[in-house]
Amino acid sequence: MAKKTAYSLGGILFIFATWLILYITVKNQVVIPSPLKTIKEALLLFTKGYFYSALFNTLLRVIIAFIISFILAVITAVLSCKFSAFAGVFNVVIAVLRSLPTLAILLVILVLSVSRTTAPVAVCFLTLFPLLHTGVYSAISAVSKEQIEMCKVYKVPFKKQVFNLYLPSVLPPLCLDVSSALSFGIKLTVSAEILASVYGSIGGLMYEASIYSPTMLFALAIAVCIIGIIIEVIGKFAFEKAGKRLR
Repeated sequence: MAKKTAYSLGGILFIFATWLILYITVKNQVVIPSPLKTIKEALLLFTKGYFYSALFNTLLRVIIAFIISFILAVITAVLSCKFSAFAGVFNVVIAVLRSLPTLAILLVILVLSVSRTTAPVAVCFLTLFPLLHTGVYSAISAVSKEQIEMCKVYKVPFKKQVFNLYLPSVLPPLCLDVSSALSFGIKLTVSAEILASVYGSIGGLMYEASIYSPTMLFALAIAVCIIGIIIEVIGKFAFEKAGKRLR
């Protein structure tokens, strides 16, 4: 744990040092704002009411997209494991979804006159769903076939199979995938909000900052990174705890 913390701090110091060198070299606040001033602005954001209001709106979109994606991913992954024909057809759908560029998806959604506040949710869903489907499908496929056959032979009730076999086997591998998906979902939703110019969101604040204040833009980017890391760590910790309880 101590080594991991030291490596993380080393990485942060390296990024800060690189930023500082670029700032001194370029000598242009518009291109590379002051690291110290930007970090100060980023910390001050956490004292502003409008920032929390925008953060709530953005996180709500991420949560909605994630929940829909995860539920559908579980359903399609279970069907894929149970029916090979469904898996063969649906794998093509997943491959297509994974190859679609995010910007193109957003533009098509906006052209279809979808609400600008809804568009980021749709973009986040279409990107997270194939990732979560693949993760859930891989986790379920890794469940011991021998144990599944034993459950059939001894006629173990389905409820016991879920809580005593599937969840303990599936949940631990999914911890990292799910927490990473949440963090990625935030970055993705913010990017979509910027492109769609969604008012009252983190993306909307970043869009305005890109016009009026480069320092605030960098500060918002730092704040989003901090929030993403916190959510990823909390998500991983919570799922690991749940996995240990089910074992």
